[in-house]
Amino acid sequence: MEYVSNGYAIEKYSIDFTKRLSVKNARLFQDPVKKLAMLQADTAYIANEIFPTNLAEYQIRRLLLGISMATLHALDKRMSDVYELLMVNPSEAFNRQNGKPVPQSEAIGILDKMAETLGGMIDFQDTLLKGVRDSDKERAANLPAADPTILPALSGVVKSALDSLIGTFF
Repeated sequence: MEYVSNGYAIEKYSIDFTKRLSVKNARLFQDPVKKLAMLQADTAYIANEIFPTNLAEYQIRRLLLGISMATLHALDKRMSDVYELLMVNPSEAFNRQNGKPVPQSEAIGILDKMAETLGGMIDFQDTLLKGVRDSDKERAANLPAADPTILPALSGVVKSALDSLIGTFF
């Protein structure tokens, strides 16, 4: 369950991070970052809700964990791009209470700390998801096969659900 909480924390932190961008760059990055962050958190949540009792459920959960991991890696890349953009003119990303910009050296320190925090969260999430996947793999050896009569219907439901889920974000 920790990977679900961490996934949503990454979502919030990533979205907040992009709020430091200029208006022009925000239009380019905020929406894609938000969609990736939400997709990685939501697929982790959905995977967590499935406790496999047969191989078909195991495969669905594994697929969802894989989607969460893939979107996490894509989010990591996007956030690296955001960081690089912010480092072009870091003092514009932060203002003091009186409205004046923070000095460049201080702004660089703040950005580095933010990037380090997010990077740590992303690395931890990746470790958690791999741990769940490996744990599931060990348990899968003892799971019974799914009823073959429901597999075509189950396949259609999974495809439809994934199309809907991914379509919501992209």
